[in-house]
Amino acid sequence: MKKLLYLLPAVLCLATLAGCSDWGEDPGMNTLELESADVSFNALGGMGSIVVKSTGSSLVATTGDKWCAASVSGRTVDVLVTVNNALLARSTAITLVSGERKVVVPVTQSGVQIDIDRAVTLPAAVGSTVVKPVDASGTPLSVRVNSPAPSWIEAAISGSDLVVQATKANETSTARTATLSLTAGPLTAQIKVTQEAR
Repeated sequence: MKKLLYLLPAVLCLATLAGCSDWGEDPGMNTLELESADVSFNALGGMGSIVVKSTGSSLVATTGDKWCAASVSGRTVDVLVTVNNALLARSTAITLVSGERKVVVPVTQSGVQIDIDRAVTLPAAVGSTVVKPVDASGTPLSVRVNSPAPSWIEAAISGSDLVVQATKANETSTARTATLSLTAGPLTAQIKVTQEAR
């Protein structure tokens, strides 16, 4: 019984110290939460951003690949992604660290693509024009009339549109055709153009 009486104060003291230690850990642990992330890019790349909520005194951002760069300004991480000239999409991650906390943010970028209606029909009249929108993931476009290039058609790019124009009327009773090569980065799409008969 006497041994228990001697041990009781020691046990109470240890319990008190342990309780104080647990209580004191919470204020010292900072938080790191993701508020927003604009890090999904088309093939052209560009700037994006990540915004975090943190109680830590510092924020460090590192990236997993050279084509993706990150810089910290306060609680905002500016993300710069270079052009992706490949057909395949790619992905990486940005790791954010503040004190003991860490958040990993995935970054994605699409590859070069050409999304367009592959058939164009022009009326028989001279000056007839058809405009076709092109989705090429922001990649610069170019177009040419394939050889042997007929004299009755012209093609050009205007912004993100393909513009096809009949420079001569079709005075025959038979429709005529030509093909265009539409290029975005390493990708080329063949477009068939038909001018209707009169």
